[in-house]
Amino acid sequence: MPTRKYLEISSIGAACKKMRFEPPEKVLLHSWARHSPDSCRDFLIKNGYITSNNKATETLKDHSTVIERVAENISASNTKTSDFKKIIDHAEDNLKKLRKEQGMELTEKEIATFRETSQSYVKTTFGKNSEHIVTSNISATAGNDKMYYFNLNSNWCFGGKHDACKDDLVIEIKTRVKKENVRKNEYDLYQLVAYLMAMGKNRGKIVQMHNNVTYDSDVETENEYGIIDIQNYKHVVEDILNELSKFFTKLEKVIEDKAMSNEDIQIAIPNGEKPICTLANGLFVNKNSKYFKLFYHIKPDQRVLE
Repeated sequence: MPTRKYLEISSIGAACKKMRFEPPEKVLLHSWARHSPDSCRDFLIKNGYITSNNKATETLKDHSTVIERVAENISASNTKTSDFKKIIDHAEDNLKKLRKEQGMELTEKEIATFRETSQSYVKTTFGKNSEHIVTSNISATAGNDKMYYFNLNSNWCFGGKHDACKDDLVIEIKTRVKKENVRKNEYDLYQLVAYLMAMGKNRGKIVQMHNNVTYDSDVETENEYGIIDIQNYKHVVEDILNELSKFFTKLEKVIEDKAMSNEDIQIAIPNGEKPICTLANGLFVNKNSKYFKLFYHIKPDQRVLE
């Protein structure tokens, strides 16, 4: 981890306001947790985003165990995206059996939470486990073996591990769950350009896969960017630099103030998702899986409740 304040390349699209479902305010919260976890945790407790109840018991951990048992090995080699619903239905049946054995009620609210968590897990696991298939299909060399960084200045940087390389091309792999999602996404473009900046490379390509069909065009089409030459995307480089300057400036203020504005925190964590976990006997329980990046950094400390 560099001493500079750092942003992972996978979050650059969101930080640059290019992702509809991932607001920059949520990235800001995660970055605050990374760089100043104690003040972030204290703020969340003070404002009711983490509540305290020593009688609370862990239930959501069962969700991870149940879905992992039926889906941890899925990939394009053994599963079609049309099978996802069957997998989640099967996992839900297993959860119902577990709750019956435990003598616990399985509420409609818990079922809805479980299915949402399972959908996210299945999609992420399927994509991750399928990358090697795409890499093989296009005769590329797998990456993910080294961190690359781009220094914005002496205090700020971004970095990450690329998916693959083919000759002089940096390859970014995207596994699509739905056929209609095989398309040109601006946030994917920003992510690839950021890798080119960090790696000091000039060319790259976004390769997509859906149901074992690889979309690997060298020329731009309706659904593909083709080969990306950074010299033709200087406007994206400039926008990344400008937006990240604003982002890190805001992050510095949040860390200094030990607080996010009411507007920003309510965008990062909508009120309907509050609280995102409970502190029980010195442990975080029932953590909302949407904020797993947050809980990777912040740790419980009962002293802040005294």
